[in-house]
Amino acid sequence: RAIALSTKANANLVVADLPPFVLRSASRFMSFSGDRDAAFVDFETLWREDIVLSPLAAATMLGNFLDDMNVGNLPKLEQTAMIPELLTWSEERFPESVLFNSWRALRHARNRNVEAAYAMQKDNLAGVSDDYPGIQVINHMLLGQYAATLLKWDTAAQHFRDAQRVLKGVGRRAGGPESAALAAAFFSLAGDSTASSEMFNEVQEYSKQKKSDWPPADRDVFWVMREVNDNERPMRLAMGKIVFWSWCARNMERSIGDKLLSTLQEYAGSASDKDSKLFVTSLIADAHRQLDDPDMALRTVDEALAGCAAKSLVGGAVPMLLYTAARVHADCGNITVAADTLKRLRALGRD
Repeated sequence: RAIALSTKANANLVVADLPPFVLRSASRFMSFSGDRDAAFVDFETLWREDIVLSPLAAATMLGNFLDDMNVGNLPKLEQTAMIPELLTWSEERFPESVLFNSWRALRHARNRNVEAAYAMQKDNLAGVSDDYPGIQVINHMLLGQYAATLLKWDTAAQHFRDAQRVLKGVGRRAGGPESAALAAAFFSLAGDSTASSEMFNEVQEYSKQKKSDWPPADRDVFWVMREVNDNERPMRLAMGKIVFWSWCARNMERSIGDKLLSTLQEYAGSASDKDSKLFVTSLIADAHRQLDDPDMALRTVDEALAGCAAKSLVGGAVPMLLYTAARVHADCGNITVAADTLKRLRALGRD
């Protein structure tokens, strides 16, 4: 029974993320509803039965309720209320679990107590031996992310550099360009030009290697290295990480968020051309969204789109501006407007 229930719950969770027309077909032919809430009810049943599959059920619920992948799936009130119970249960049974401890840190971050999240994640790293380099890398990347959220550029850079060194030490190339580029960018923001140059040189060395299956994040880094000028490259990498790719602003206290917005405004004012300024403006808009200021987010989007050609920067700033607007409308319950905005976004790809 437990295996059947777990299979159904996981299938519904996977199917729920499919496009509507695919979801209808999957529901008809595979007998799965694609109902996320029903999936979590099944996971809760598995967890409360305290059987061999309970840790998997708890892990799945925590990952989704805390939105560890930053996809914007906000939990319902009753699901939010379960988070402390799940974390207490996991701490009693698995006090040394790197995975559950990372979620305890993430909960602090979601409550905008990033200092506590960083401290807990650092303790987590201390318990990981050299026999598990992959887990060390994950911890360093998370620590770099939390440090960046606190606007501690040098600390963030050191963690990203440590992640790259671990990868390089075990002969793992995937992830190396991303971690090296982030280290270079944050060292640059911290004013350490020597360390920044060293890490950018590491990225250049990766780009010369024959490898056809670089992960998307690494390919994005190579694009930035080719297309963005030297002066703006650190900003693009560092601020892109903080705002777009890791949604760090959602975890910031308002005072830190205001410092981030001020920094971005300075970058916008010194941008070398219109497209660069538009990119920074898209960062500002999404930062406002993550800082729970939907009105300023939409105003920033509207002002930016009014001043640029409809087809400019396809694959760049304009799509991000439209995505931000769609998310704001959806979060505010304006589903029809959000859907219309996404249609505009899809139309860019067809032009």
